[in-house]
Amino acid sequence: MRSPSPARSRLLVALLALLVAAPSARGSAQTPGITVGAPAPSWAEVIDPPPPRAEHVGALEQLLFDQQSQLSPEAQVDFHRVAYRVATTAGLASGSQISIEVSSREELVWHWARRVRDGVATDVLAQDRVRVIQPEARLDDGLYDERRSALLFVEDVRVGDVIDYAYSLREDSSLLGGRNASRIPIGWPGARRVRFAARWPRDRAVRTRLHELPRDYHVVESDGALRVDALDVPLAELADDAPAWIVGAPWVEISEFAAWSDVERWARPLYAIDDLDAVLANVPMDRLRAAGARDAQIEAALQFVQDEVRYLGVEVAHNAIVPHAPAEVARRRYGDCKDKALLLVAILRGLGVQAEPALASTTSGASLDDALPSPYAFDHVVVRIHLDGGPVWVDATRTFERGPLRDRPALTVRRALPIGGPEQTLVEVPLPIAAEPTQIVDERYVVAGAQSSLRATTLYRGPHAARLRSFADARRTESIGESALDFYRELGLDVRVREPLRIEDDARRGTVTVHEHYSLDEFWAVEERGLDAWAVIDHLPVPSESRPPGPLALPHPVHVVHRVSVANDRGWQIQNEHEVVETEELRVSRRVTVRGRELEIEVRLQTLADHVPADRVEVYRERALAADALARYSVIEHAEPSSWSRAIPWIVLGIPVLVVLGVIALGALRRRLGTRRSRAFRRMQSFAGGESAQAAIEVRDRDEAEREHRTARCCGARVEGGQWSQAQLGGARLFVHAATCASCGRAHRRYYRQRDAA
Repeated sequence: MRSPSPARSRLLVALLALLVAAPSARGSAQTPGITVGAPAPSWAEVIDPPPPRAEHVGALEQLLFDQQSQLSPEAQVDFHRVAYRVATTAGLASGSQISIEVSSREELVWHWARRVRDGVATDVLAQDRVRVIQPEARLDDGLYDERRSALLFVEDVRVGDVIDYAYSLREDSSLLGGRNASRIPIGWPGARRVRFAARWPRDRAVRTRLHELPRDYHVVESDGALRVDALDVPLAELADDAPAWIVGAPWVEISEFAAWSDVERWARPLYAIDDLDAVLANVPMDRLRAAGARDAQIEAALQFVQDEVRYLGVEVAHNAIVPHAPAEVARRRYGDCKDKALLLVAILRGLGVQAEPALASTTSGASLDDALPSPYAFDHVVVRIHLDGGPVWVDATRTFERGPLRDRPALTVRRALPIGGPEQTLVEVPLPIAAEPTQIVDERYVVAGAQSSLRATTLYRGPHAARLRSFADARRTESIGESALDFYRELGLDVRVREPLRIEDDARRGTVTVHEHYSLDEFWAVEERGLDAWAVIDHLPVPSESRPPGPLALPHPVHVVHRVSVANDRGWQIQNEHEVVETEELRVSRRVTVRGRELEIEVRLQTLADHVPADRVEVYRERALAADALARYSVIEHAEPSSWSRAIPWIVLGIPVLVVLGVIALGALRRRLGTRRSRAFRRMQSFAGGESAQAAIEVRDRDEAEREHRTARCCGARVEGGQWSQAQLGGARLFVHAATCASCGRAHRRYYRQRDAA
């Protein structure tokens, strides 16, 4: 569950403070659409909540979640019953407050609320205790929907009490043409009992489909009914990085729409443009036509709707589903996704361009292929534009998009239902691999003692550019420059601004370029200088070993290039290399090149899919760790071990390669303390096998290194976890393992040298 924003929290606090002044909710005459104290529907089967467990961990113990739905041509009525036990003192606050959310299309009947103590039930649903507020919790997201909350503050709640309440919500079916459709969660993780039932007249063609249902749920289907029952529901394990189409709990679809063509026919009159002239009268059509050729006019129209018609959804009653008239949207200059999409279609038709709105889902993606046809399968509206080279899909809610129409960021919805198109069914919305880089970072270091410098140039394209435009539009360039300076300082660089940060926005190409130039006191001020490809690391998900099972979401389409070059007047003793880590879902490569006195490291990441299937996550994780290692790179200036009198630079590269050799320090001790003492000191400080690059354990290959590493111990136990990387010392290839002891917190690095490395 996402935490509310600070602004939203303040709004809720203010509204709660006004509860005393809120009207009571006794009957529809006082609060339209909300009734308190009426009996439960006669068709609802009332069952007793199961007893509490002997042992329970948590503030509240969920005993019963029961939902029963009655479908008819007039309405869908959902009966809900909830029972929970206040298990600890921490549960008193949340357990003594009941909140029922009611949309502007629903009517609420609150049947009962009881406090059960020692087997004795007490009615706590007094009419003067129910308060109705309108928090508008979605206003921060640009949505105003008049959603209300009916609140009951239960008095005298104690640890061990059971709170038991029931209510019904009724939604009229006329908006769907007398048909029923819904998507309902039917599981509550950790509950003692969960029950769901749906009933409908046998002559109705109602279809149901269950999703993500565990094996221990009992399902009974018959003519006109569906029943799902489960006892002692296990706690759900949903990874934070799961794709959006994974709910993480059982849910059911119910629909009377037989095919997607039925949904399209239902939507067609709702998206009709009745008076095109009235729409165009409120749009600067002369400006749009003056933009140039047809593609330029389309780009101008899209930019007008995206940037000049702000996003605000007034989703009250039927307008939660039905768009407002385009002429009204054009006049008031605001609307939600369906309003803006229909307005854009109207403007394009005024320019002689064929286009239609299309229903889409921001979360379901390609999983819509397995969904029942239903208007509630969608939560978004996009636009398909017909051009000579093929259709172009655009999103009228995206702001700060620029560049050629066909080079705009691809939509990620994967499927859409065009309204008024020839197909009358779901169509694929292509999501191509990003051929051109969406972000290119070029960092150039010049090593010249106290006169060292860093010049950083970052080019953004597509969604990266749009986000930066939005970011820069609300901030001073000086403030952005300060943030950029802080970023490099957090990387351990002692930098000062040499030239102010500069942002170059090329609207024609659709790119934004950020230029930075810093002075650097001393590149070699630290033993190890990290040259990590942070732009690649930021876009490379690496799932943890303890991650719950299930598919893994990937940012897609992403194509990032990060180049780091270092000009060093003493040159480099590094071999050129090119390494690639590739899976079915992404490709990461690193190329190391030395040209004279300049070292260049280029790391590329390109995603090939938007998720990793569940059965491939472990394989992906292993390869992602290797890819992460390629993106991390360090250089260390050091004296050659065989020569104590002069410092000949050599470089250790790879990640994480923090080589603690101590040779320079030992040379200083030798001069200060004399030969005999320094030799004794060297013996005391000599490294055990594998603890330094010089004392690396010889192995045949990486597999042998991993087998050998199983003997590494700290605090009497194996050193678990950590990361493997590769490094080069002189002409030898090293396998490096870095980990932290879970007991003492000591950082471990162990080195293995490949015997026959060139």
